[in-house]
Amino acid sequence: MNADRAGAMIQARADELRAQIRPLGLWARFMGYFGVETSAARQARELAEEADRCEVGGRGERLTVEIVSALGDDGWYGFWSRPIPGAKVADADTALAPPCGTFIVLLDSKYWSSKGLVRAEGKVLKHGERDCRDIRSILFETKMLTKALREAAERGQPRPSVIPIIVVHNAPVADEGFTLQDVRVLPAHRLLDELRDLVGRRNPALAAQVAEQADRVLRDPSEEDEYE
Repeated sequence: MNADRAGAMIQARADELRAQIRPLGLWARFMGYFGVETSAARQARELAEEADRCEVGGRGERLTVEIVSALGDDGWYGFWSRPIPGAKVADADTALAPPCGTFIVLLDSKYWSSKGLVRAEGKVLKHGERDCRDIRSILFETKMLTKALREAAERGQPRPSVIPIIVVHNAPVADEGFTLQDVRVLPAHRLLDELRDLVGRRNPALAAQVAEQADRVLRDPSEEDEYE
């Protein structure tokens, strides 16, 4: 598995945000000395905070790739930081094609504070006391990827299903993992076992075909990417 692209899109977003931060002028620095935040200073602070969040997200993506890279010897195919057709700014953090060739796994990586428990409260994903929108996001990405795979499939080609999983790094996860609205939410240390348990009878030819299909659908039009 070639993991060079892991976290590339979210890091590019962080770099873009930091490029928008203009150096503060003398007046803004003077007012800041007295505890007064100007609009320019506030905008710079908000951009920096969003860039920080993107970089933390990129760290989670890279940690996930380090884990799943062990699956390469088992016949899995991996795709990192790829745009999802029709999903606008949303991208596939990590997409995996298993050696059975019957589905695609879509992984959304999170690097969250260890001070908050990740749990389900009704239909809401919670991290500590914070409501998270990540279930809605990955369900949307799953829907768009499923649609793209089916539209790209030629007659007689497989139409793999898409299985969404949220991978949580650093923060504790209730019950060592749970399912919320058809999305598995797992602590990172459980990921490999769960993925391996999903695999049915190995079919290398079908797996290669599904991987090629995913590679074609998730192709970044600006680059020539390859998978192994």
